Parts: sequence; structure tokens; C-alpha cells
Amino acid sequence: WIGMLSGMTSSRSQLVAVSTIVALVGCYMCGQRVAAQASQAYLSVGAGATDLSGGVDWLPLTTHVAVGGEVGVGNLFWSSLTVSYHPFARRLDHKANPFVRVSVTGVGSSPYSATGMSLGAGFTYWLGPRFGVRTEAMKFWPTFSEDVSDPTFTPRLWATRAGIALR
Repeated sequence: WIGMLSGMTSSRSQLVAVSTIVALVGCYMCGQRVAAQASQAYLSVGAGATDLSGGVDWLPLTTHVAVGGEVGVGNLFWSSLTVSYHPFARRLDHKANPFVRVSVTGVGSSPYSATGMSLGAGFTYWLGPRFGVRTEAMKFWPTFSEDVSDPTFTPRLWATRAGIALR
């Protein structure tokens, strides 16, 4: 992981550092009472850009808009800062919690790196007060920068994932 960071530009390293800080703060916030806080942390496996990923969605009190971050590994190393909308986040009687999200994302591997935007949607189905299953699909667009050092490498700029969620 440190080796990967040393090969990144300083802006990408800063994005990874900020994402990690957001994840740690989000995990702390997820420990608060469920009735007062509907934030969630998640761990997913999937296909596409990442095979294993995790992150947090932190919902400030009295809002349905979450801020968060995530990291993932697989075909690419993935790090993003996210904003998502959860229409039923404050409704603990709803077991299904759909969401849409937009992210500023940095991806990288030896032959390819890029920064850009991603858009995704999914839902979390809460099996209990603190445990649920989560599915998501997303697409990444390299809108800010793109560096291809091996033209034969084909990056997967999409992801489908499923996993667990905790709140």
C-alpha cells in the first residue's frame, strides 16, 4: 500500500489520505445510537474495478444526504470521497434503504491511473437494527486526468458489489 502511494502524484496521495481520515471518522460516528444516527460502514466483494472494497456513509443529524469515503482493491486501487442521498435513512421502520451517490474518485495500478467522477446506486436491506446486506453498481469516468503507461491494459471502470453493512 505504501509502495502504491509512493508512485502516485501528491494530489492522489492526498485523496487517499483524506479518504482514510473520512473512513475513520465515519466508523467512529457509526458507533453512536441507531435512533440518533443512521450512518453506516460497509464491506463488499464484487466484480469490475474492485474485488474488495469498504467505506462509510456518515449522515449528519436531520438530513438524508451522507458524506463519506471508500477504498477498494482489485483490477484497480480505488479511493473516493462520496456524497449520497438516502431517502429513507431516518426511517428505521423501513428495512430497504435505497441510495444514489456521486464521488470524486482516484484509481490506479501499475499500467493505468486516473482521477474523475463516479456515479452509482444501490440499496441496503437491514436484517436487524445494526446489520444489513448492501448491493451497489457504479460507473467511473476519468474526467480530471488519465495516465495510460501500457496501452494493452484495459481498466474496468465499472463495479458491481454486494456485502454487509453495519450501523
